[in-house]
Amino acid sequence: PLGAELLLLDSSSVAATFEGLQKLAAQAGVAAEMQREIDASRAALAQLALDAPVPTLALFGTAARWLVVTERSWLGDLLGALRFDSVSKHAGGAERIRGYAEISDEQIATTRPALVLVVTHGDPRAIRTTLDAKIGAQGAWSGVAQSAVEGVHVLDPGLFTVNPGLALPDAARALVALA
Repeated sequence: PLGAELLLLDSSSVAATFEGLQKLAAQAGVAAEMQREIDASRAALAQLALDAPVPTLALFGTAARWLVVTERSWLGDLLGALRFDSVSKHAGGAERIRGYAEISDEQIATTRPALVLVVTHGDPRAIRTTLDAKIGAQGAWSGVAQSAVEGVHVLDPGLFTVNPGLALPDAARALVALA
């Protein structure tokens, strides 16, 4: 009734993000300019891939629960493209939110990541405290911390809580710096 158009965009992968941006740019009449930006972002991403895969556990943490980031999310897709190897990809688990799976403490405890990445929703310090309890010597995930020779890192919420669009290369650089 208001004459507004609704444009639904998929941002669940790197390719879908760029396709969505191109679709939006076409609606706004700036397709050529956006294509240049997308091409530059794709080129930057291609140069950032790791030489060798790094076994990685990517988690999404809130004050109430922990979810495993899967390849069906933009971050999981980006990690795969950069050659971070998900140690939980075969764990299964309910994916009530597309791209984020609930798996048991037992399943997480059996992963052997060299690197743990944590995206937070809420206060990163409070979530880090909860994480430290889980991965501590008496915690359910104590083996995870022992195998994480590349460390356990809480990612910058400003860059990783939502899909950063054309700033995907910035996110990729931050991830590669941790490996």
